[in-house]
Amino acid sequence: MNAVPLSLALIDPDHLVSADDATAVAAAVSKQIQNHLAPAWDATGSLHYFSRPESVPNGYALIHLVATKANGEYGYHALSGNRPVAYVEVKGDATVWSLTVSHEALEMIVDPSGNTLVAGTSPDGQRHVQYLVEICDPCQSPTVGYSIDGFLVSEFVLKSYYSSQSTPGPHSINARVLAPRSLLPDGYLSWMDPAQGNQWFKKEMDSDGVPSTSLIGMPPTGMSLRSWVDRATMRSRRNLKIPADQRERLDRHRQRVLDAGRASIQESVAFWRAQCTSEPVALGKRRSKS
Repeated sequence: MNAVPLSLALIDPDHLVSADDATAVAAAVSKQIQNHLAPAWDATGSLHYFSRPESVPNGYALIHLVATKANGEYGYHALSGNRPVAYVEVKGDATVWSLTVSHEALEMIVDPSGNTLVAGTSPDGQRHVQYLVEICDPCQSPTVGYSIDGFLVSEFVLKSYYSSQSTPGPHSINARVLAPRSLLPDGYLSWMDPAQGNQWFKKEMDSDGVPSTSLIGMPPTGMSLRSWVDRATMRSRRNLKIPADQRERLDRHRQRVLDAGRASIQESVAFWRAQCTSEPVALGKRRSKS
């Protein structure tokens, strides 16, 4: 993993948000990096808001706030030359888009190049494979995020997530992921299988909690694995296609997540099922915050 602290700059070239919001989100994510990520992954860094992009020091990784993503994603990160960069679409108020900033910042710190692999047993337990380290993707749903200083931040898996099936859990920072290489609704992971000609595969969990595995092929030269997996899978990270009549319910649900800290697995599955149907969904009782 990345042993060198990574400094990240949050920039807003088009002045889409207030400086107060950007500063507060950066502070909340920095707190998450230092208090939660660093002890778990032996990787650290910091996120600072710069009101003038031209004032960002050399050597800082960049997180751009943007109005619309051409590829339909709420956020993604890649390399520009040797510089890690990320783009976050501003949707809703700062307590919402803070989740995507958190997701991108954590993954950039743990794997700035987007090419870090870790050996492990294949999801079916039959072979040794190489997993691409993506610590937020297996549990990226907003319904399993948690609150820091009133801002929603991303759940993330621990190192034990990639180890053997017998490793005792939990395997994410707030004990939402209970087994190695398991997925929460709307999560995914990817790996390279040497026994199958170094082909790459992806396993994902749909909104109903149903898993599927697919072949995504071979990466081209000159592109980070992280960027290629994003493009090859055509997966829109947190790109929720929610009917207009469900948006008010989503807003209420997000607020409850912020107030209570986290949702039950049952509630998460029920909520994401609502994205595939127009029928009302009864949300379960919330687990008390520990």
